[in-house]
Amino acid sequence: MYPFSATHSTFIVETSRATWERAGLSASANQAGAQGQTDQHALEFCRALFAEHLDGEPLLGNNSKWLEFNIVKNDHWYSGRRVLLGDAAHTAHFSIGSGTKLAFEDSIALADALNTSTNVDKALAAYEADRRPKVESLQRAAVTSQRWFENTDRYIGLPSEQFAFQLLTRSQRITYDNLFVRDPGFAAEILGWCWRTAWRWRRWRSTARSMACPPTGTSSTSVHEQSAAPDS
Repeated sequence: MYPFSATHSTFIVETSRATWERAGLSASANQAGAQGQTDQHALEFCRALFAEHLDGEPLLGNNSKWLEFNIVKNDHWYSGRRVLLGDAAHTAHFSIGSGTKLAFEDSIALADALNTSTNVDKALAAYEADRRPKVESLQRAAVTSQRWFENTDRYIGLPSEQFAFQLLTRSQRITYDNLFVRDPGFAAEILGWCWRTAWRWRRWRSTARSMACPPTGTSSTSVHEQSAAPDS
């Protein structure tokens, strides 16, 4: 859930393809193909499934349907006087909540570059040189986070402490030290759990390794990576 006002939040459901198909959601997904059309069956299914978490509130559709997140990258962000920014230039999985932020930062950087230089070509080159390393770093974290959510079957059976730690550190941008600064109490609980587990089973090294191992292989659902450049 991502709150965007005092009364409403964006509600995102992620599931494996096998679960999606067993729940019979693939049939309604195929029927809700028109642009702007919401998958009403899926909306009602999720409302009933998560009723306890929604406190009885409804789910409101807005072109809501199942999708596999597309990773967009571009070899070049500009061509002539055409410039890409935001999702047109690069996407970041919504599990790290940075898509809108990246678009605003692109806009600010582009405006700064154009205001700084009288040469448009140099300004566009400066804009891309400034933003690309920052965006690509975040994209790497986003892909790691995306694959974690697409492989949750690997983690369902973990102890709650270990599951929570992996969830919070899934993108590898937050470490135990970062977590300690953000929430010392929770970090102390994790450390205590780790020591208790290590003492009980006398395998500290294997426990520590398994604590922070987001999947490094391919995801269980297909990830479509698009690479293109603006038309000249």
